[in-house]
Amino acid sequence: MQSITRDPGRVFNKIEGFYHPQRYSADGFASQYDKVPPVTPVNIDVNMSIMTKYQADMDQIITNFAPYTNPYIILSWKIPQGDSALDPFLDKDAPIQELRSEVLWNGTINMEYPKDLTASSPYRVSADTGFTIKGWVFAKPPSKKVGTIFDIETNFVSVDTLEDLEGGSLTDFKSTNNNPVQDDQ
Repeated sequence: MQSITRDPGRVFNKIEGFYHPQRYSADGFASQYDKVPPVTPVNIDVNMSIMTKYQADMDQIITNFAPYTNPYIILSWKIPQGDSALDPFLDKDAPIQELRSEVLWNGTINMEYPKDLTASSPYRVSADTGFTIKGWVFAKPPSKKVGTIFDIETNFVSVDTLEDLEGGSLTDFKSTNNNPVQDDQ
């Protein structure tokens, strides 16, 4: 993997997430909806290197992927859902909602043949090419086990300037300051 970049060209709306049918009633209409968290479209750039001992093997590998990437390859995968063990309302028989991701080949194959060979170095043909996977990064759904925070333990130290903290730690401040800080511990 070379890089991951946000794809502003595929941002389709500013609404936080979207809903899709999760459970259907007996008459075929959606009776319950599931919220898909907000997604960020990303482009994942992947480099692929091929090394072979013989040119014929290199030709065979290239002809097994190059003709099928015109114009692109589609990956189909299901929308991430919650854990059915934690969510009793998750319908296991609901239709799978699919997403499709394009895989675009950059169209170039840089070949490299060995130039200076010694008696001990093997002959290898190498080629480099690249792909861009147009995928999504999903926001983590909120946990249903979040409670109220009642107490946050903190330790604040008041100083006039940063120079008062010679070493930058509370222990250093206690030892160098004329007014020692009382510890709650």
